[in-house]
Amino acid sequence: MIVLEENKLKSPDVGGLALTLGVFDGVHIGHKMILEKLKSLSNESGLKNLVITLSPDPEEILNPENPFTVLTPIEDKINSLKEVGLDYCFVLEVDKNLLLYNAVDFFNNFIYQKFAPKVIVIGEDFRFGKNKEGDINLLEELAKKLNFQLHVLPFLNMKGEKVSSSRIRAALIDGDIGSASFMLGRFPEFKGKVVPGEGRGRKLGFPTANVLTDHVFQMKKGVYIGEVIIKEKQMPGLLYVGTSPTFGGKFLRFEIYIPNFTGYLYGKTISFLIQKMLRAEEVFISQEEIRGQLEVDRECLFKHFTYQDNL
Repeated sequence: MIVLEENKLKSPDVGGLALTLGVFDGVHIGHKMILEKLKSLSNESGLKNLVITLSPDPEEILNPENPFTVLTPIEDKINSLKEVGLDYCFVLEVDKNLLLYNAVDFFNNFIYQKFAPKVIVIGEDFRFGKNKEGDINLLEELAKKLNFQLHVLPFLNMKGEKVSSSRIRAALIDGDIGSASFMLGRFPEFKGKVVPGEGRGRKLGFPTANVLTDHVFQMKKGVYIGEVIIKEKQMPGLLYVGTSPTFGGKFLRFEIYIPNFTGYLYGKTISFLIQKMLRAEEVFISQEEIRGQLEVDRECLFKHFTYQDNL
């Protein structure tokens, strides 16, 4: 997949495409249904295909005061789109000025004039332009006027509700990792850089890596089971998300425990694939009580992966 830049859009092999557009945060199973349909139609028509993705999510610009979990930062999103096997990707940078374009002007300036699409594939709830005024009806009018094919796909359902990035975010906030994983088509991933902490875990015999993430990541406070990825190596681990209320903490922190790990992690970027929520955050009355609970958590981690290995 070629990631297009603004100065390459005049190339003659870029126009006359089959394309789709959207934020595609998470590149979840609903997104992949649209992307696979795009590939199929482009192959049938003998056209190159293109995905236009918006970054950042318009919600981050419109409501900056609200915490917002980015499921896939732009680098991860592009990697996920590459895995689908598309021809081109174009990242449309979102700012306040872009969001002021009315629907028709947005379409003309950023879709039609740049790419002269012959085929457009979108989901049935697709909206665009200022205040999301553009809808399927407008796209149908533009398709007739500008002579391109419009394919509208019904949204994907799970338990009677639409699979969506916002629904995945809600599942993470509820600690419902099973639903989030199903809608993503993979385990949710938390990623960040290891920074120095206060050393409490080490004193308890459970040293943790304190991880600082570049973006807001909202999850239910508690302990999670999953796999830690350091470079290409994967290891079982526990992720703690919380404020350390036992010690009077006020700020959200992310700590990862990797049993039997030895090595230097400060400054390194590590990922955590979240497989299940083990328990909610608790307040303990003593360090001994904390140590006892951590021993139980570790045993649950070992049992989880023993069971997985035996499947």
